[in-house]
Amino acid sequence: MRAGVLTRCSEWGRRHSLAGDVLLALVLFALSVLVLRYQSADCDCHVPAWAYVAAAGQTLPVAARRRAPFAVNVVVAPSAVIYGLAAWPAPPAPLGALTAIHAAAAYARRWQAALVLGAAVVMVPAVLFGRGAATTFIEVAYTWLIIVVAWLLGVVSHYRLRALKDAVTRQDSQHRLLKAEAARAAAEERARIAREMHDLLTHSVSGMVVLAEGGAAASADAHPSSSAIFDSISLRGRRTLHELRGMLGVLRHEDGADTGSRPDADDGEERRPLPGLSDLPALIEAVREAGMEVTLSGVVESHMSPAAQLAVYRVAQESLTNALKHATGSPVKVLVAEDHSGVRLEVSNPVPSGSAFTGRGRGHGLRGMRERAASVGGLVHIDDTDDVWSVELFVPQAQRG
Repeated sequence: MRAGVLTRCSEWGRRHSLAGDVLLALVLFALSVLVLRYQSADCDCHVPAWAYVAAAGQTLPVAARRRAPFAVNVVVAPSAVIYGLAAWPAPPAPLGALTAIHAAAAYARRWQAALVLGAAVVMVPAVLFGRGAATTFIEVAYTWLIIVVAWLLGVVSHYRLRALKDAVTRQDSQHRLLKAEAARAAAEERARIAREMHDLLTHSVSGMVVLAEGGAAASADAHPSSSAIFDSISLRGRRTLHELRGMLGVLRHEDGADTGSRPDADDGEERRPLPGLSDLPALIEAVREAGMEVTLSGVVESHMSPAAQLAVYRVAQESLTNALKHATGSPVKVLVAEDHSGVRLEVSNPVPSGSAFTGRGRGHGLRGMRERAASVGGLVHIDDTDDVWSVELFVPQAQRG
């Protein structure tokens, strides 16, 4: 129970330091006044009024001990010297002066604390031997002892306070790091979602647009009304693509890295594996159904990690989508090769004359390919020389599963 009371008092003192210091100063002044009044009555000696002024001078400044510890000592010291030389009734220890010395050791700069201690040690014998009464070395040693004890307790308080401030600083730094890490994770998640949406949605919508345009061309003569419907579908698809790119631009505030794993599905929802090399034939078949001539050669099974296989699949998907949009009717070659160094993917197709596509657009597709390759330690090389557009991806062997 006593420990609980002390803990509550300490907590109150930390929260209301100024009020606590003012209360301490008033208590010390009240003790000095009581000693003056009652001990002077016992010894039947006269105490002048300015003795109370000196008592106030060495106790009331303690109220500012935390905010101006050195200045408090400068004010308290003359009053304590005057009080001591006058040999007025006093407590067994100079409580105001000791409190000021403790404050200097705890809150002042180190050179100021040392100066206060040195001045106190020098003034003690000067005051005790200068007041005219018989003074022994034991009295001087006793006063020195309580002064040094008060100063050492202040030094301990100083280092405890410094350790507490360091702990608070570390805690703040950790909080800022955690906050920055959370912001980075959120940015990476936005970038990952943007990439997935780009790969999944724009690929499908681009295919729909191409099919609609092909249907419009095929039915222009036989069914003019159907051609208008196909044109409407194509127009709506292009608008949808434009809106999707705008939404992806909002999501992609910062670069992110794809981990190659799909977030947990909701309860009861089927969890499907992420696509890999084994899904390339189905992807190519879907592009063929859109009217493209695509040939696949090389391996479609690999021991690469799921993240690496996802990167290869997405780069192939984006390359085929670009060919579908900008080189409709041109033959596309897809080559997948694996050896001891890693996996290579190459997608190439002729660029039709008059095509405005140069591979240097501002969309997220080409940037997303490079990001995906970098997320698994790979490299993407894009070339459009000799009227042939090619995308080459290499994923090193270190990404084996």
